[in-house]
Amino acid sequence: MPANGPSDRPTTSISWPSSGTPKPARWSPRRGLSVEIARDGETVSEEVIYPMLSQSMGFHYGGNFILDGDGTYEVEVTVGGLPIRATGDFEGRFDAPQSATIDLSFTESEREAVAVERLEDYGERGAASPSRMDSLPSPLTVQRVPGVRLGTASTHDAEVVPTVLDGDAAPVGDQYLAVYLRTPYNRMAIPGAAWSGTVRRGGEDTTVDLRRTFDSEVGYHYGAELSTALRAGDEVVLSPVTPPQIARHEGYERAFLDLEAVSFVV
Repeated sequence: MPANGPSDRPTTSISWPSSGTPKPARWSPRRGLSVEIARDGETVSEEVIYPMLSQSMGFHYGGNFILDGDGTYEVEVTVGGLPIRATGDFEGRFDAPQSATIDLSFTESEREAVAVERLEDYGERGAASPSRMDSLPSPLTVQRVPGVRLGTASTHDAEVVPTVLDGDAAPVGDQYLAVYLRTPYNRMAIPGAAWSGTVRRGGEDTTVDLRRTFDSEVGYHYGAELSTALRAGDEVVLSPVTPPQIARHEGYERAFLDLEAVSFVV
């Protein structure tokens, strides 16, 4: 793209397959990501790109770059180590930074082939359908989790879905609470927030330390080992500590900022 033209925003998705038996790839959250773009051995641009959430792509990394006209560029993507807890087949992996170089062909014909959808019902409540990107992992929360769902609650355009997992299904310990934060229409995962939990039983409160966790089976979630198994009648209160620390665009600019506590009865 000409240096005096508008910037282009390349997007990146990071995914990791599970080891052993083939399983769906999972998108990888909260990685430091930088991109260096070169042409004929000369650096054209070098930037850190940031985690983002949009209606069309869900969670991804994106940034604006200005390219020096049509041609072929070498794009080196450097991925930092995973700064959150990894469990299941992912435990002990993704600690060290990794880099990969990809050739990017940038021509007028390829730019014209990029589809643009004009929405007719903008301003109405709802969400645009996610873009179909078959080569990338799904941005949705994991739907089939071998546990007991406590319910679904809504707060400021987000859904909170806690699930209790026991035994071998628990990523940590004997009983585990996995909490999904997702968009209400397309069930896209919302990463980068901080949550706390409280279990209320017979007038006593027990604090649950919910941690951002990346699991090979459960996917990205906020989770904690339960020191005492839940019983019928227990109340589980989930409270936001900080809103999602990610950039938002394409309809999510003001969403998920004023989340409130939600509760569930076992």
